[in-house]
Amino acid sequence: AKTIKRIERNSIVPLIQSVIRYALKMEDLTYSSSSKDIAEGEAFALAVLPIVKSVDKPGAIVLENNMIIQDGVQPVAEGAQRVADAFYKTMVEFELECELVGQADGVSACDMFRKMSNPAGPFASVSLISSVVVVGVSILLAAFA
Repeated sequence: AKTIKRIERNSIVPLIQSVIRYALKMEDLTYSSSSKDIAEGEAFALAVLPIVKSVDKPGAIVLENNMIIQDGVQPVAEGAQRVADAFYKTMVEFELECELVGQADGVSACDMFRKMSNPAGPFASVSLISSVVVVGVSILLAAFA
């Protein structure tokens, strides 16, 4: 049963990879382009959209705005990385490791995982250490006062 659940969860990985791949192809196209990449990208997005929408409505909106063609609207206007980031909560919900999805041409499914694991940025640990030092010094000064 555990193996079946893992297979079910992992079955969306190729869909996510395909949406990201086509987001890269589509971001330089115009809405009036006759490139088959637009239709293919939209088809993959439509296939995964109900799954994303069931766990992450804001992520689904990002996919709709970028991958579903609308007259007069630039495809992938927010960029391919934004499309990849839109899958973050879905991947967390499905317990998918970002490395399974991977990266292509500098667009990585792992970017949001890195951002969320260290939301305060590279200076968070320095800030924590500084706070501990200040508290320690304050305690010492209070003890000798």
